[in-house]
Amino acid sequence: MNILQITDMHLSIPNDNPFGVDCKISFEKALSEGLSRYKVDFIVLSGDLSLQDPDPNVYQYVKETMQKIDKPYYIISGNHDNPALINEFIFSKVNDKKLYYAEEIEGNKILFLDTTTGEIDAEHWAWFEDALNQSEEDEITIFMHHPPSLALMPHMDTNYRFLEIDRFIDVLNKYPSKKFYIFCGHYHNERTIVEGNITIFITPSTYAQLSDAGDQIGVYHTKPAYRFIQLNDKKLTTFVNYCDM
Repeated sequence: MNILQITDMHLSIPNDNPFGVDCKISFEKALSEGLSRYKVDFIVLSGDLSLQDPDPNVYQYVKETMQKIDKPYYIISGNHDNPALINEFIFSKVNDKKLYYAEEIEGNKILFLDTTTGEIDAEHWAWFEDALNQSEEDEITIFMHHPPSLALMPHMDTNYRFLEIDRFIDVLNKYPSKKFYIFCGHYHNERTIVEGNITIFITPSTYAQLSDAGDQIGVYHTKPAYRFIQLNDKKLTTFVNYCDM
């Protein structure tokens, strides 16, 4: 099973070109390069489709772009998104106010979580724990926008972290025999964090990568990135590529 993860596109229509970046071109570049270089079974867009505020025009553009590609795709919502609008314009799922769901793909259990607000509501927690309880798989893959960990990026860790890190890790720790592979975005940087049977992969943005130095936000570079993920016979291979523009 081969997955292309793309995250934090921060698109706007018409283009605002923040930091001089044409976010549409950067998104399309990462998408086309990932699909041309690797055999991909499906694509995950892991949040922050919109630049600043949720934009129906952006969601319509994303839908039209993805429909041109002969690949299944899945979407989760980021802190600059609106899951109800994503449901309406792109990707209808059963939870019309939240965008969380489970898929069984080639024998792999994949959970897609909604951390739009930086936390998880009571109904979502109940669904998540029930999904874990019912799972018989030894390895579970999770996509969520916010990393459930601090990541040695002072500005992001202080101001924009996931607000329920301890609770999330405590829930997963109830299943010490399972391996959890968690793929996130949000931090606009690349990180791998291992905590026991939990491995968290933070994927950089297609828009701009943030500096991890100091307490103030700053752009490190603007090369768009994507992550390739291969899960095959209980073996995980994953890496990030940066596109030359």
